[in-house]
Amino acid sequence: MENMISEISTLEGVTATNHPDQAGQQQYSNNKPAIQFSIFHPVSNYVEGPESLSAVYEGVIEMVQLAEQLGFSGVYFNEGHGNAPNYKSSNARLLMAALSQVTKTIKLGVAVTPLGIKDPRFIAEDIVMLDSLTQGRMDFGLASGYKDHYIQFGLNAQMSKEIYTLKLQMLQAFLKGDTISINNEIARANNAKLGALPEYNDIFQRLFQGTISAEGAHIIGEQGYGLAYTAKNTEAGHAPDYPAQIRKVADAYQSGWSKSPSSHLSRPPIKINVPCHIIGPNENILDKVGDYWDTYWECLTHVPPRTRHCYFNRYLNDGISLFGTKEKVCTNINNIRDNGITNLMCLFNFGNIPREMALDNMRRFSEEIMPLYVTVC
Repeated sequence: MENMISEISTLEGVTATNHPDQAGQQQYSNNKPAIQFSIFHPVSNYVEGPESLSAVYEGVIEMVQLAEQLGFSGVYFNEGHGNAPNYKSSNARLLMAALSQVTKTIKLGVAVTPLGIKDPRFIAEDIVMLDSLTQGRMDFGLASGYKDHYIQFGLNAQMSKEIYTLKLQMLQAFLKGDTISINNEIARANNAKLGALPEYNDIFQRLFQGTISAEGAHIIGEQGYGLAYTAKNTEAGHAPDYPAQIRKVADAYQSGWSKSPSSHLSRPPIKINVPCHIIGPNENILDKVGDYWDTYWECLTHVPPRTRHCYFNRYLNDGISLFGTKEKVCTNINNIRDNGITNLMCLFNFGNIPREMALDNMRRFSEEIMPLYVTVC
C-alpha cells in the first residue's frame, strides 16, 4: 500500500480539510445537544405488480418536496448495485441533480457511494457539479462498498481496504486541484486533474464516510471526516443492545477526532439511519407496520422471516428504532442523543408501505415530535 501511495507525488502530506466549527450549535434548555432530523430514502420498490421507474422517481420527488416543507434538514439516498432488484438508485447523484432544481433549502445527500468500485476522478467531477447545482446544499457520503460489489465489478475483493484507501486519497487530491499520475493494479492516471474546482470552499466539510464498526469510526475520526453509522444487525428474534453499540462508536469517533487535523474544532454530528413510524395510544404498531418492515428486511437479507414479525420484533425493542407512540419515540430519540449521536436520518418508506401512509407519518412526526427538539439546519 505504501508503494501505491508513493506513486502519487501530489498526495504526499495530504490530510483531511478541517470541518466547520459547530460551537454555535443551539442547545436544549436542559443543556442537551440539539437534534437534526433528516430523511433517509432507499429509493426502492417493493410494491407487487408493475410500477414504472418514472413513478418511483416521481414518488421520491414528492417525498423530498414534502420533507422540505415540513422542516426536515436534509434527505439522503442510498446506492444499490448488482443483485439488488428492489433498489432503483444505482446513481444517487442523478437524483440529487434533479432534486436540486425543485428544492430550495433542504440538504441533498448520498449515504453512501461505494467509492471502492468507482473512478475517483468521475466522482470528484460529479461532486463539483452537484455542489454548484445545489448551491452548497450537497452532503456526500463515501464508503468502501460491500465485497460482493467488488466481485461483481471484477475487482479484487481481498484488496478492498487498500483500493478504498487509495481512491479516497485520490478523490481528495482531485478536489484540491492536484494533478495526479499513477499506474498500478488499482488505478491509472496520467497528469489527470479536474477541469473545474468546487465553487464553495467548504466542500470538505460536507464529505463524510460510512461505517458499521467502532474501529471504522475511530479511523474516520482520525482522518477528520464526518461519520454516518449503520448499527450492526443480529440474528432474527434477538434484540441487539444498540444503545451500547452507538455509545462505543461515538466514543471511538471522538477519540479519533481528537487526533485529527481538525481536533481544534467541534466534531460534526454523527449520522445514523433509524426506521420511523409514530402511532396513537390506541393503535398497535405491529398491526400498522409489522408486515411492511418484514418485507423490507427480507428484501435486504434475501432470507424469509422464520415467523411473522420476527424481523420487526427484533427492532421494536432495540432502544433506537422510532416505532411506537409519541412517548416511546421520544424515549428512543433521547437514548440515541444521550449516547452521542444527534443527526437522525429517518426512514419512513420501508418495505411495501403505501406511499401516502409514509407521507402522512412524516407529517405527524413533524407536528408531534420535531417541535419538542431544537433542529439545527
